[in-house]
Amino acid sequence: MDYRIFPPEEILEATVNLPLSKSMAMRAIALRWLIDGTVDESLESLCIDTEVLARNLRAYTSHTPMECDCDASGAALRFMIAILASREGANYTIGGNERLNRRPVKPLVDALRDLGATIEYQGEEGFAPLKIAGRRLAGPLACISSFAEARVVSSTSWSASWGSPAADRPSFNAATMAAAER
Repeated sequence: MDYRIFPPEEILEATVNLPLSKSMAMRAIALRWLIDGTVDESLESLCIDTEVLARNLRAYTSHTPMECDCDASGAALRFMIAILASREGANYTIGGNERLNRRPVKPLVDALRDLGATIEYQGEEGFAPLKIAGRRLAGPLACISSFAEARVVSSTSWSASWGSPAADRPSFNAATMAAAER
């Protein structure tokens, strides 16, 4: 049998609603906050990880020493490390429960340091808790292992891109969400 596919005669415009996952929701929450400083409440209650990320983003204050508790959420920890490292004036200690603080963060910290981040280990090297002094990151090049998890790549690239003042950032729109969902 011979099948042929031809382009449509008219341009097709459509919106595709992708199934929501924790991974997509975490990226959407982080991107939205980086762009306009808000947290989408409809994504917050998806799971514990999204709740932890949303709670910490809402509590963010620059120029005030603070603690960021990610409890048991490795996803929230990785996103928050990158976000805080790129926030000029942020002065945070970040970590979580004992189990979370045994999960490695060295690849992310190394990549952020390549971009100019000021991050110090508060205990054993390679693991939380961390002391972060936020600053505008130099970018655009950082060395990230090809074995790095997607959260490391996403959070590092976003923190370098959105380390600029709000006026220089793109607005939050469907195209940005689509990029976050890929």
